Amino acid sequence: LGMRYAAVTAPLKKLAWAQAQTLSPTARQMQSANSLFIDRGKITAHNTDVLALQEISKACPGFKNVWLWGGGGIKTSVKVAWPQAREISARQGNESAEQPDLVIWATGRGRRFAWPAPHVRPQLILDLNYSDDSPGLEWAVEKNLPYQSGLRMFKLQAATQREFWSACDNGEWP
Repeated sequence: LGMRYAAVTAPLKKLAWAQAQTLSPTARQMQSANSLFIDRGKITAHNTDVLALQEISKACPGFKNVWLWGGGGIKTSVKVAWPQAREISARQGNESAEQPDLVIWATGRGRRFAWPAPHVRPQLILDLNYSDDSPGLEWAVEKNLPYQSGLRMFKLQAATQREFWSACDNGEWP
């Protein structure tokens, strides 16, 4: 197709990582890639998810009980930003009496998922989706819960992707 740059999203991040000939240290550590640079058929992969999540986590201090609802290829990045995050299967849900401080919503409408138990009332839902039809947004509105869209993460990822692609174009990467 003649492409030089590609932004990869779920569920293809692990596949993109596996197809690359060169991995950034971050992509290697996360075992997933959301940014590809293609030069004469050679693919260089990078992961900007973790960098964006680390930046967002700085603005969310004090959350001790963190739940990651779903996750797929982003689980490893979330665990770097929030090492204490408890992984909850979006398909199975969680009936624990526990009360999370923060729920990181990482499942979209296109996949089967369970809603959190009715008693779950976090201080914040951090949605990694940024669409108007996100189940995380629906849950927040229905339960009147504080909500943050994934748009900030998207913009942080995009800025870091541009830096990666520019560095590749200038021969500064890897």
